[in-house]
Amino acid sequence: MHLLYLDEAGTHPGTGHVVVGGLSIFERSAYWLKQDLDALVQRFFPETHASVELHASPLRVREGQRARPPYDQLTGSERRELLTAAYAALRDSPHPVLFATVVDRVHVAPRDPYEVAFEDVISRFDLMLSRRHQLGDTQRGLVIVAESNYRERLETLGDRILRDGTQWSRTRNLADIPLFARASRTRLLQAADLVTNATWGSFEKGLAWDFNTILPKFDREDDRLHGLTHVSANAAQCMCHACYSWRLHRTLTEGETSGLEP
Repeated sequence: MHLLYLDEAGTHPGTGHVVVGGLSIFERSAYWLKQDLDALVQRFFPETHASVELHASPLRVREGQRARPPYDQLTGSERRELLTAAYAALRDSPHPVLFATVVDRVHVAPRDPYEVAFEDVISRFDLMLSRRHQLGDTQRGLVIVAESNYRERLETLGDRILRDGTQWSRTRNLADIPLFARASRTRLLQAADLVTNATWGSFEKGLAWDFNTILPKFDREDDRLHGLTHVSANAAQCMCHACYSWRLHRTLTEGETSGLEP
């Protein structure tokens, strides 16, 4: 079974983008990624690492600014070192496959951007499982979501997706409805926070360093980027990786259909 750990970023008022994303990992591989992240936190918190949550936002507090406990025990450069090492661990691990959907709030209004993003991510996770099935690797998927104020709405949406599918197609590979857990209890939901935080920072603020570190880990098929989506009115001109990949695939597909050279 493949486990999809999801978190969100940008749901607070005043943001232009909402991101839902995280990582998919085979059940037996989850242990090894957790071990890697535990060891990383232990380097910086030798005595209390088991209780220290790996969370991106407080680790971004710079030198001279007040960080919340326990990160106030580290200098600004140490916080940055820990965060950089965490993204490198995701990049270098052979186990996780990343997903994220970025939604421009204005483009989807009056729909809830979180629900739009959640449904899109689920559809792409199911697509990955379908591709693996066609290659002889038949596995079900289970979605694990970080607890938030969206839980009640997501429970209803999750029921509908499992029963009727998404707006694009039926979901054929999900084992059950989404499950909810506190991020403080599992390193893999904390890893999902790292993914959404870096993705949101890149699209909202142009802070691309951490996002570029993990970009190669997003689900893809050859040169087509499946695991990263940008829901935007400007998709035809947007130069982000997601929109560019979508336009390139569409151009190649239309060329093949019309008999033109791609």
